[in-house]
Amino acid sequence: MIAFYSKKERAALAKEVSFASRQYALSGNSAKADRLSRHFEYINSFMELKNETPSAKISGNVELIPHFLSLLYSGKKPPAFWEYFRSKYSLPLRVSPVVFWDYFDELQPRRMEISGWLELNAKGKTLDIGSGSHSYVPVHTACDISGKALAKNKFARHKKTIEPASKRLPFASSSFDTIMLNSALAYVGNWRHLFSECRRILKQNGVLLITNAPISGYHPAKYFEVNEVDANRLMRILSSYGFAVNDESEENKILVICRKYSDSKLE
Repeated sequence: MIAFYSKKERAALAKEVSFASRQYALSGNSAKADRLSRHFEYINSFMELKNETPSAKISGNVELIPHFLSLLYSGKKPPAFWEYFRSKYSLPLRVSPVVFWDYFDELQPRRMEISGWLELNAKGKTLDIGSGSHSYVPVHTACDISGKALAKNKFARHKKTIEPASKRLPFASSSFDTIMLNSALAYVGNWRHLFSECRRILKQNGVLLITNAPISGYHPAKYFEVNEVDANRLMRILSSYGFAVNDESEENKILVICRKYSDSKLE
C-alpha cells in the first residue's frame, strides 16, 4: 500500500509535507497546515512500523484518496504530482502509493472518550500492554513488541520492549495495580496466555482495563489483525481466568473492567 520504506524516500516525502505546510501557513491557513502535519505524523509512524517488520503482510485493494493526499496535492492531480516527486528526488519507479488514510479525523474523538474512561478507572501503578507510540493516559510502564514505536511514547515513565504475547511477560508477579489493553487484543493470537500473564502480574484486587473500538477497513492497521474481538467470547475467557468482569461497553466500543478477585463478587 505504501512504498516509502527507505530513509531517502521518507525524507523526501517529509520535505514535501514541510513545504506544503509552510505554504498553507504563509497563506493564512494555519488549520490546514496543522492538519497536514498531523496526518503525516501518523502516516510516518506506520511507515516506520512497516520498515521495522518487513515480514508483516499488508494488502488491500482500497480505492480511496483521503485528506492527506488532497492536502499535499493542493489541487494538483495525483499522477502529475508523483511523477514530479519521483523526478525531483531521483526515486525509483516503484514509488506509487495507492492510499493514505485520515487517521486523525477517524480516531481522535474516540481517543478522547477512551482516555476519559481510563482516567476514571486506572489506579495505582499502571502498565499499558501493546501501547505502541501512544498511551491514552500517563502510565508507570508501557510495553510493546516494537521498540521504535515505544521510544516515541511520551506518556510512559518506563518503557519495556517485549516478545510476542506467547512469551512470558518480563514483570514480577503481583507488581501492578492496573493493566491496560487498549485496541491490542486484535493483534494477539493467544488471548488465554495473555490473560494468564495479566493475572500473574496483577496485584490482588488489581484491575485489567480492556478497550477496543473497530477501525475502518481501509486503515492499514486492519491488515495486522489476527483476531476478531468478540465481546461474548472475551467475557467467557476472562471469567475462566479468575476475573470478575464488568462490561461497560457503549455503542460499538468495548469497555471492560476485569478485577482479579478471590471470590465471585466485584468489590
